Amino acid sequence: MPRRRCLRRLHLALGGVLGVAAAQSSSAIAREQNSDGQVPMYLWVREDTKQKFMDMCNEENVSISEMLARWSATRSAAHKSSRDLPRETKSADVRTTVKAEAAKSVDVRVPDAEGSEKPVETPAPVISQATQTGRLGENPSAAVSRATKSGRKGAVASALHGEFLLRLSEEDLALLRKKAAKGRPVLTTWTTGEERYMDLALNLALSVRANVPSLERNFVCVALDRAARRAMKRHKFQAVLHAVPATGPELKDAIWKMRWLVLHTFAQLGIDGLVLDSDIAVLADPFQALYRDADLEVMTDHFWPEQHLWQYWTRPEEHINTGCIFVKASQHAKDFLLEFLQDHNESEIGGIPRHWMDQQVFNKFVERRLFHSAGDLVHALYGNDQVFRNVRATVKVARPLRIRILDPVVVAHGMNYFWLRAHQAPGKEKQPVMAHANGVDGKEYFLRDRGLWYI
Repeated sequence: MPRRRCLRRLHLALGGVLGVAAAQSSSAIAREQNSDGQVPMYLWVREDTKQKFMDMCNEENVSISEMLARWSATRSAAHKSSRDLPRETKSADVRTTVKAEAAKSVDVRVPDAEGSEKPVETPAPVISQATQTGRLGENPSAAVSRATKSGRKGAVASALHGEFLLRLSEEDLALLRKKAAKGRPVLTTWTTGEERYMDLALNLALSVRANVPSLERNFVCVALDRAARRAMKRHKFQAVLHAVPATGPELKDAIWKMRWLVLHTFAQLGIDGLVLDSDIAVLADPFQALYRDADLEVMTDHFWPEQHLWQYWTRPEEHINTGCIFVKASQHAKDFLLEFLQDHNESEIGGIPRHWMDQQVFNKFVERRLFHSAGDLVHALYGNDQVFRNVRATVKVARPLRIRILDPVVVAHGMNYFWLRAHQAPGKEKQPVMAHANGVDGKEYFLRDRGLWYI
Protein backbone atom coordinates (compact mmCIF):
# COMPACT_ATOMS: atom_id res chain seq x y z
CA MET A 1 0.00 0.00 0.00
CA PRO A 2 1.43 3.45 -0.90
CA ARG A 3 3.01 5.17 2.08
CA ARG A 4 0.91 8.34 1.86
CA ARG A 5 -2.27 6.25 1.97
CA CYS A 6 -0.86 4.33 4.94
CA LEU A 7 -0.10 7.63 6.68
CA ARG A 8 -3.66 8.86 6.15
CA ARG A 9 -5.21 5.66 7.51
CA LEU A 10 -2.80 5.63 10.43
CA HIS A 11 -3.75 9.23 11.17
CA LEU A 12 -7.45 8.29 11.21
CA ALA A 13 -6.88 5.27 13.44
CA LEU A 14 -4.61 7.08 15.89
CA GLY A 15 -6.97 10.03 15.96
CA GLY A 16 -9.72 7.82 17.36
CA VAL A 17 -7.32 6.08 19.71
CA LEU A 18 -5.93 9.24 21.26
CA GLY A 19 -9.40 10.60 21.85
CA VAL A 20 -10.26 7.56 23.93
CA ALA A 21 -6.87 7.29 25.61
CA ALA A 22 -7.33 10.81 26.99
CA ALA A 23 -10.37 9.59 28.93
CA GLN A 24 -8.39 7.55 31.47
CA SER A 25 -9.69 7.87 35.00
CA SER A 26 -7.92 10.18 37.44
CA SER A 27 -7.26 7.31 39.84
CA ALA A 28 -5.38 5.34 37.15
CA ILE A 29 -3.31 8.41 36.30
CA ALA A 30 -2.44 9.04 39.93
CA ARG A 31 -1.44 5.41 40.47
CA GLU A 32 0.86 5.21 37.42
CA GLN A 33 2.38 8.68 37.59
CA ASN A 34 6.18 8.52 37.58
CA SER A 35 8.44 10.37 39.95
CA ASP A 36 9.29 12.89 37.23
CA GLY A 37 5.63 13.79 36.78
CA GLN A 38 5.18 11.96 33.45
CA VAL A 39 2.15 9.79 32.84
CA PRO A 40 2.30 6.74 30.54
CA MET A 41 -0.17 6.61 27.67
CA TYR A 42 -1.35 3.23 26.37
CA LEU A 43 -2.48 2.70 22.78
CA TRP A 44 -4.07 -0.54 21.64
CA VAL A 45 -4.84 -0.56 17.93
CA ARG A 46 -5.63 -3.10 15.27
CA GLU A 47 -2.75 -5.34 14.21
CA ASP A 48 -2.64 -3.97 10.63
CA THR A 49 -2.51 -0.38 11.92
CA LYS A 50 0.31 -1.31 14.28
CA GLN A 51 2.24 -2.96 11.44
CA LYS A 52 1.90 0.09 9.21
CA PHE A 53 3.14 2.29 12.03
CA MET A 54 6.13 0.03 12.67
CA ASP A 55 6.95 0.03 8.94
CA MET A 56 6.97 3.83 8.97
CA CYS A 57 9.30 3.86 11.99
CA ASN A 58 11.67 1.46 10.26
CA GLU A 59 11.60 3.42 7.01
CA GLU A 60 12.34 6.71 8.79
CA ASN A 61 14.81 4.99 11.18
CA VAL A 62 13.24 6.54 14.28
CA SER A 63 11.89 5.14 17.53
CA ILE A 64 8.20 4.62 18.25
CA SER A 65 8.15 7.46 20.76
CA GLU A 66 9.91 9.83 18.34
CA MET A 67 7.45 9.00 15.56
CA LEU A 68 4.50 9.60 17.92
CA ALA A 69 6.01 12.88 19.06
CA ARG A 70 6.48 13.93 15.44
CA TRP A 71 2.89 12.98 14.63
CA SER A 72 1.57 14.86 17.66
CA ALA A 73 3.57 17.99 16.78
CA THR A 74 2.37 18.05 13.17
CA ARG A 75 -1.24 17.48 14.21
CA SER A 76 -1.02 20.31 16.74
CA ALA A 77 0.39 22.64 14.09
CA ALA A 78 -2.34 21.59 11.65
CA HIS A 79 -5.07 22.22 14.21
CA LYS A 80 -3.57 25.62 15.03
CA SER A 81 -3.56 26.53 11.32
CA SER A 82 -7.16 25.38 11.05
CA ARG A 83 -8.21 27.56 13.99
CA ASP A 84 -6.55 30.56 12.34
CA LEU A 85 -8.63 30.16 9.17
CA PRO A 86 -11.66 32.41 8.60
CA ARG A 87 -14.94 30.83 9.70
CA GLU A 88 -16.30 30.53 6.15
CA THR A 89 -13.11 28.78 4.96
CA LYS A 90 -13.35 26.22 7.71
CA SER A 91 -16.95 25.43 6.93
CA ALA A 92 -16.26 25.04 3.21
CA ASP A 93 -12.91 23.26 3.21
CA VAL A 94 -12.62 21.37 6.48
CA ARG A 95 -16.07 19.81 6.61
CA THR A 96 -16.13 16.13 7.64
CA THR A 97 -18.93 13.68 7.00
CA VAL A 98 -19.26 10.54 9.08
CA LYS A 99 -21.79 7.94 7.96
CA ALA A 100 -22.74 5.59 10.77
CA GLU A 101 -23.47 2.69 8.46
CA ALA A 102 -20.02 2.94 6.85
CA ALA A 103 -18.00 3.60 10.01
CA LYS A 104 -15.70 0.81 11.11
CA SER A 105 -14.70 0.10 14.69
CA VAL A 106 -11.23 0.55 16.05
CA ASP A 107 -10.27 -1.91 18.75
CA VAL A 108 -9.17 0.36 21.60
CA ARG A 109 -8.34 -0.93 25.07
CA VAL A 110 -7.98 1.52 27.94
CA PRO A 111 -6.98 0.56 31.49
CA ASP A 112 -9.90 1.24 33.82
CA ALA A 113 -9.72 2.33 37.47
CA GLU A 114 -8.97 -1.23 38.62
CA GLY A 115 -6.13 -1.63 36.12
CA SER A 116 -7.88 -4.16 33.86
CA GLU A 117 -8.09 -3.68 30.12
CA LYS A 118 -11.55 -2.65 29.01
CA PRO A 119 -12.34 -2.75 25.27
CA VAL A 120 -14.01 0.36 23.91
CA GLU A 121 -15.76 0.39 20.54
CA THR A 122 -15.01 3.69 18.82
CA PRO A 123 -16.17 4.59 15.30
CA ALA A 124 -13.25 5.36 13.01
CA PRO A 125 -13.38 8.91 11.63
CA VAL A 126 -14.19 9.16 7.93
CA ILE A 127 -12.78 12.01 5.85
CA SER A 128 -15.36 13.33 3.48
CA GLN A 129 -14.65 14.12 -0.14
CA ALA A 130 -14.89 17.77 0.82
CA THR A 131 -11.63 17.65 2.79
CA GLN A 132 -9.80 16.17 -0.20
CA THR A 133 -11.17 18.40 -2.93
CA GLY A 134 -12.29 21.59 -1.24
CA ARG A 135 -16.01 21.23 -2.01
CA LEU A 136 -18.46 18.52 -1.12
CA GLY A 137 -19.01 16.13 -4.01
CA GLU A 138 -16.38 17.72 -6.26
CA ASN A 139 -13.81 15.46 -7.90
CA PRO A 140 -10.07 16.30 -7.82
CA SER A 141 -9.85 17.44 -11.44
CA ALA A 142 -12.82 19.77 -10.98
CA ALA A 143 -11.22 21.19 -7.83
CA VAL A 144 -7.96 21.87 -9.66
CA SER A 145 -9.83 23.47 -12.54
CA ARG A 146 -11.86 25.63 -10.15
CA ALA A 147 -8.77 26.75 -8.22
CA THR A 148 -6.96 27.64 -11.42
CA LYS A 149 -9.82 29.53 -13.02
CA SER A 150 -10.75 31.53 -9.95
CA GLY A 151 -9.94 35.17 -10.52
CA ARG A 152 -9.16 34.68 -14.21
CA LYS A 153 -11.46 36.32 -16.72
CA GLY A 154 -12.06 34.77 -20.08
CA ALA A 155 -10.84 31.30 -19.11
CA VAL A 156 -11.24 28.78 -21.92
CA ALA A 157 -13.14 25.59 -21.13
CA SER A 158 -11.04 22.43 -21.40
CA ALA A 159 -11.58 20.15 -24.38
CA LEU A 160 -10.38 17.18 -22.29
CA HIS A 161 -12.52 15.71 -19.55
CA GLY A 162 -11.21 13.44 -16.84
CA GLU A 163 -8.83 13.36 -13.91
CA PHE A 164 -5.29 14.68 -14.12
CA LEU A 165 -5.30 15.89 -17.71
CA LEU A 166 -4.09 19.13 -19.26
CA ARG A 167 -6.80 21.75 -19.65
CA LEU A 168 -6.53 22.51 -23.34
CA SER A 169 -8.78 24.40 -25.72
CA GLU A 170 -10.18 22.65 -28.77
CA GLU A 171 -7.64 24.52 -30.89
CA ASP A 172 -4.70 23.40 -28.75
CA LEU A 173 -5.95 19.81 -28.66
CA ALA A 174 -6.17 19.82 -32.45
CA LEU A 175 -2.58 21.12 -32.60
CA LEU A 176 -1.35 18.26 -30.40
CA ARG A 177 -3.14 15.69 -32.55
CA LYS A 178 -1.65 17.26 -35.67
CA LYS A 179 1.85 17.06 -34.18
CA ALA A 180 1.30 13.35 -33.49
CA ALA A 181 -0.25 12.55 -36.88
CA LYS A 182 0.86 9.30 -38.54
CA GLY A 183 2.34 8.05 -35.29
CA ARG A 184 4.97 10.80 -34.98
CA PRO A 185 6.27 11.22 -31.41
CA VAL A 186 5.90 14.64 -29.81
CA LEU A 187 8.82 16.50 -28.21
CA THR A 188 7.81 18.91 -25.47
CA THR A 189 8.84 20.99 -22.50
CA TRP A 190 6.87 23.29 -20.19
CA THR A 191 7.47 26.67 -18.60
CA THR A 192 5.99 29.78 -17.09
CA GLY A 193 6.65 33.20 -18.56
CA GLU A 194 9.05 34.17 -15.76
CA GLU A 195 12.27 35.30 -17.42
CA ARG A 196 14.74 32.86 -15.82
CA TYR A 197 12.58 29.86 -16.79
CA MET A 198 11.49 31.27 -20.12
CA ASP A 199 15.09 31.74 -21.26
CA LEU A 200 15.90 28.10 -20.55
CA ALA A 201 12.82 26.85 -22.40
CA LEU A 202 13.62 29.06 -25.38
CA ASN A 203 17.20 27.81 -25.37
CA LEU A 204 15.93 24.21 -25.54
CA ALA A 205 13.63 25.06 -28.44
CA LEU A 206 16.40 26.91 -30.28
CA SER A 207 18.78 23.98 -29.74
CA VAL A 208 16.26 21.79 -31.58
CA ARG A 209 16.08 24.32 -34.41
CA ALA A 210 19.88 24.58 -34.62
CA ASN A 211 20.89 20.93 -34.23
CA VAL A 212 17.90 18.87 -35.41
CA PRO A 213 15.79 21.21 -37.57
CA SER A 214 13.68 18.31 -38.87
CA LEU A 215 12.33 17.81 -35.33
CA GLU A 216 10.94 21.32 -34.99
CA ARG A 217 7.62 20.12 -36.42
CA ASN A 218 7.47 17.60 -33.53
CA PHE A 219 8.15 20.25 -30.89
CA VAL A 220 5.50 21.99 -28.80
CA CYS A 221 5.79 23.88 -25.53
CA VAL A 222 3.21 23.59 -22.76
CA ALA A 223 2.85 27.20 -21.65
CA LEU A 224 1.65 27.66 -18.07
CA ASP A 225 0.61 31.25 -18.65
CA ARG A 226 -0.08 33.57 -21.58
CA ALA A 227 3.30 35.29 -21.25
CA ALA A 228 5.07 31.99 -21.96
CA ARG A 229 2.84 31.34 -24.93
CA ARG A 230 3.49 34.80 -26.38
CA ALA A 231 7.25 34.40 -25.94
CA MET A 232 7.24 31.08 -27.80
CA LYS A 233 5.15 32.51 -30.63
CA ARG A 234 7.51 35.50 -30.98
CA HIS A 235 10.26 33.01 -31.78
CA LYS A 236 8.01 31.07 -34.17
CA PHE A 237 7.55 28.04 -31.91
CA GLN A 238 4.17 26.45 -31.30
CA ALA A 239 2.71 26.23 -27.82
CA VAL A 240 -0.44 25.04 -26.07
CA LEU A 241 -1.83 26.81 -23.03
CA HIS A 242 -2.47 25.09 -19.70
CA ALA A 243 -2.94 28.05 -17.38
CA VAL A 244 -1.99 27.64 -13.70
CA PRO A 245 -2.27 30.01 -10.71
CA ALA A 246 0.24 32.84 -10.83
CA THR A 247 1.46 32.65 -7.21
CA GLY A 248 1.11 30.83 -3.92
CA PRO A 249 0.90 27.17 -2.91
CA GLU A 250 -1.40 26.40 -5.85
CA LEU A 251 1.41 27.34 -8.26
CA LYS A 252 3.91 25.12 -6.40
CA ASP A 253 1.45 22.23 -6.49
CA ALA A 254 0.84 22.73 -10.22
CA ILE A 255 4.59 22.84 -10.97
CA TRP A 256 5.15 19.68 -8.91
CA LYS A 257 2.57 17.75 -10.95
CA MET A 258 3.16 19.29 -14.36
CA ARG A 259 5.43 16.72 -16.04
CA TRP A 260 3.12 13.94 -14.82
CA LEU A 261 0.03 15.71 -16.15
CA VAL A 262 1.71 16.07 -19.55
CA LEU A 263 2.81 12.42 -19.63
CA HIS A 264 -0.60 11.18 -18.51
CA THR A 265 -2.36 13.37 -21.07
CA PHE A 266 -0.16 11.99 -23.86
CA ALA A 267 -0.88 8.42 -22.78
CA GLN A 268 -4.60 9.21 -22.58
CA LEU A 269 -4.60 10.67 -26.09
CA GLY A 270 -2.58 7.79 -27.56
CA ILE A 271 0.42 10.05 -28.25
CA ASP A 272 4.02 8.88 -27.83
CA GLY A 273 5.84 11.79 -26.22
CA LEU A 274 9.26 12.82 -24.94
CA VAL A 275 8.92 15.31 -22.07
CA LEU A 276 12.06 17.30 -21.23
CA ASP A 277 13.01 19.71 -18.47
CA SER A 278 13.68 23.16 -19.84
CA ASP A 279 17.34 23.13 -18.71
CA ILE A 280 18.25 20.65 -21.47
CA ALA A 281 19.99 21.36 -24.76
CA VAL A 282 19.21 18.97 -27.63
CA LEU A 283 22.36 18.04 -29.56
CA ALA A 284 21.08 15.31 -31.91
CA ASP A 285 17.86 13.42 -32.57
CA PRO A 286 16.89 12.12 -29.10
CA PHE A 287 14.44 9.58 -30.55
CA GLN A 288 17.37 7.68 -32.04
CA ALA A 289 18.59 6.92 -28.50
CA LEU A 290 15.34 5.13 -27.59
CA TYR A 291 14.94 1.36 -27.68
CA ARG A 292 11.13 1.46 -28.13
CA ASP A 293 10.75 -1.72 -26.06
CA ALA A 294 9.30 -0.22 -22.86
CA ASP A 295 6.32 1.79 -21.63
CA LEU A 296 8.61 4.45 -20.16
CA GLU A 297 12.19 5.28 -21.15
CA VAL A 298 14.09 7.53 -18.76
CA MET A 299 17.51 9.02 -18.13
CA THR A 300 19.55 8.32 -15.00
CA ASP A 301 21.93 10.28 -12.78
CA HIS A 302 24.26 7.31 -12.24
CA PHE A 303 27.73 7.29 -13.76
CA TRP A 304 27.86 3.49 -14.05
CA PRO A 305 24.25 2.25 -14.08
CA GLU A 306 25.29 -1.33 -14.77
CA GLN A 307 26.90 -1.36 -11.30
CA HIS A 308 24.81 1.07 -9.28
CA LEU A 309 21.16 0.87 -10.34
CA TRP A 310 18.99 0.09 -7.31
CA GLN A 311 21.85 -0.65 -4.99
CA TYR A 312 20.71 -0.16 -1.40
CA TRP A 313 23.41 2.39 -0.58
CA THR A 314 22.58 4.80 -3.43
CA ARG A 315 20.20 7.72 -3.15
CA PRO A 316 16.73 6.86 -4.50
CA GLU A 317 16.53 9.92 -6.75
CA GLU A 318 19.66 8.92 -8.70
CA HIS A 319 18.14 5.86 -10.40
CA ILE A 320 15.65 7.78 -12.56
CA ASN A 321 16.23 11.37 -13.59
CA THR A 322 12.74 12.64 -14.39
CA GLY A 323 14.12 15.48 -16.52
CA CYS A 324 13.80 13.24 -19.58
CA ILE A 325 10.93 10.76 -19.84
CA PHE A 326 9.56 9.12 -22.97
CA VAL A 327 6.08 7.67 -22.65
CA LYS A 328 4.84 5.08 -25.08
CA ALA A 329 1.08 5.43 -25.32
CA SER A 330 -0.13 2.22 -23.68
CA GLN A 331 -2.76 1.23 -21.16
CA HIS A 332 -0.01 0.15 -18.78
CA ALA A 333 1.69 3.56 -18.92
CA LYS A 334 -1.61 5.40 -18.53
CA ASP A 335 -2.66 3.35 -15.50
CA PHE A 336 0.78 3.67 -13.87
CA LEU A 337 0.91 7.45 -14.27
CA LEU A 338 -2.66 7.85 -13.07
CA GLU A 339 -1.91 5.79 -9.95
CA PHE A 340 1.12 7.97 -9.21
CA LEU A 341 -0.91 11.17 -9.58
CA GLN A 342 -3.74 9.84 -7.43
CA ASP A 343 -1.39 8.68 -4.68
CA HIS A 344 0.38 12.06 -4.55
CA ASN A 345 -2.43 14.45 -5.36
CA GLU A 346 -2.45 16.22 -1.98
CA SER A 347 0.35 18.63 -1.20
CA GLU A 348 0.08 17.60 2.46
CA ILE A 349 -1.74 15.06 4.61
CA GLY A 350 -2.40 15.61 8.30
CA GLY A 351 -0.06 18.59 8.30
CA ILE A 352 2.81 16.56 6.83
CA PRO A 353 3.90 18.04 3.48
CA ARG A 354 4.57 16.03 0.36
CA HIS A 355 8.29 15.84 -0.44
CA TRP A 356 9.31 18.87 -2.50
CA MET A 357 11.23 16.80 -5.07
CA ASP A 358 8.89 14.87 -7.36
CA GLN A 359 11.89 12.97 -8.76
CA GLN A 360 12.57 11.36 -5.38
CA VAL A 361 8.89 10.61 -4.83
CA PHE A 362 8.59 8.96 -8.24
CA ASN A 363 11.71 6.86 -7.67
CA LYS A 364 10.34 5.55 -4.39
CA PHE A 365 6.99 4.88 -6.06
CA VAL A 366 8.74 2.83 -8.75
CA GLU A 367 10.99 1.03 -6.26
CA ARG A 368 8.05 -0.12 -4.13
CA ARG A 369 6.40 -1.68 -7.16
CA LEU A 370 9.68 -3.01 -8.50
CA PHE A 371 10.85 -4.88 -5.38
CA HIS A 372 8.38 -4.62 -2.50
CA SER A 373 4.98 -5.65 -3.86
CA ALA A 374 3.28 -9.03 -3.86
CA GLY A 375 3.14 -9.06 -7.65
CA ASP A 376 5.82 -8.81 -10.34
CA LEU A 377 4.45 -5.40 -11.36
CA VAL A 378 7.44 -3.60 -12.91
CA HIS A 379 10.48 -4.66 -14.91
CA ALA A 380 13.37 -2.22 -15.27
CA LEU A 381 15.80 -2.68 -18.16
CA TYR A 382 19.32 -1.45 -18.80
CA GLY A 383 21.55 -2.24 -21.74
CA ASN A 384 21.03 -5.49 -23.60
CA ASP A 385 21.03 -7.95 -20.73
CA GLN A 386 20.15 -6.35 -17.37
CA VAL A 387 16.62 -6.78 -16.00
CA PHE A 388 15.57 -5.66 -12.52
CA ARG A 389 12.40 -7.27 -11.14
CA ASN A 390 10.77 -8.70 -8.03
CA VAL A 391 12.11 -12.27 -7.92
CA ARG A 392 10.15 -12.97 -4.70
CA ALA A 393 6.77 -12.07 -6.18
CA THR A 394 3.95 -14.41 -5.15
CA VAL A 395 1.36 -13.05 -7.59
CA LYS A 396 1.78 -13.49 -11.30
CA VAL A 397 1.14 -10.54 -13.58
CA ALA A 398 0.21 -11.07 -17.21
CA ARG A 399 2.19 -8.11 -18.46
CA PRO A 400 4.43 -6.04 -16.14
CA LEU A 401 5.08 -2.37 -16.83
CA ARG A 402 8.49 -1.94 -18.47
CA ILE A 403 10.83 0.96 -17.69
CA ARG A 404 14.06 1.32 -19.65
CA ILE A 405 17.04 3.25 -18.26
CA LEU A 406 18.99 5.03 -21.01
CA ASP A 407 22.76 5.38 -21.38
CA PRO A 408 23.86 8.35 -19.20
CA VAL A 409 26.61 9.24 -21.67
CA VAL A 410 24.26 9.45 -24.65
CA VAL A 411 21.35 10.98 -22.71
CA ALA A 412 23.76 12.92 -20.56
CA HIS A 413 23.19 14.30 -17.09
CA GLY A 414 25.04 17.46 -16.10
CA MET A 415 27.90 15.83 -14.21
CA ASN A 416 28.72 13.49 -17.11
CA TYR A 417 28.55 16.14 -19.82
CA PHE A 418 29.81 19.35 -18.22
CA TRP A 419 32.34 17.98 -15.71
CA LEU A 420 33.55 14.53 -16.77
CA ARG A 421 33.01 14.98 -20.53
CA ALA A 422 32.29 11.26 -20.52
CA HIS A 423 31.32 11.33 -24.19
CA GLN A 424 34.93 12.21 -25.04
CA ALA A 425 36.58 9.42 -23.02
CA PRO A 426 39.43 7.92 -25.10
CA GLY A 427 38.29 4.75 -26.82
CA LYS A 428 34.73 5.23 -25.58
CA GLU A 429 33.62 8.24 -27.60
CA LYS A 430 29.88 8.56 -28.06
CA GLN A 431 27.58 11.15 -29.58
CA PRO A 432 25.30 12.58 -26.86
CA VAL A 433 21.79 13.46 -28.03
CA MET A 434 21.17 15.91 -25.19
CA ALA A 435 22.86 17.56 -22.24
CA HIS A 436 20.89 18.15 -19.05
CA ALA A 437 22.20 21.04 -16.94
CA ASN A 438 21.35 19.36 -13.64
CA GLY A 439 23.86 19.06 -10.84
CA VAL A 440 25.72 22.16 -12.04
CA ASP A 441 25.41 25.77 -10.92
CA GLY A 442 24.69 28.07 -12.50
CA LYS A 443 22.94 26.41 -15.37
CA GLU A 444 23.13 29.30 -17.80
CA TYR A 445 26.87 29.74 -17.17
CA PHE A 446 27.66 26.10 -18.04
CA LEU A 447 25.43 26.14 -21.10
CA ARG A 448 27.12 29.31 -22.34
CA ASP A 449 30.63 28.12 -21.48
CA ARG A 450 30.18 24.84 -23.40
CA GLY A 451 28.69 26.56 -26.44
CA LEU A 452 25.14 25.37 -25.80
CA TRP A 453 23.45 28.75 -25.42
CA TYR A 454 21.42 29.58 -28.52
CA ILE A 455 19.58 32.76 -27.56
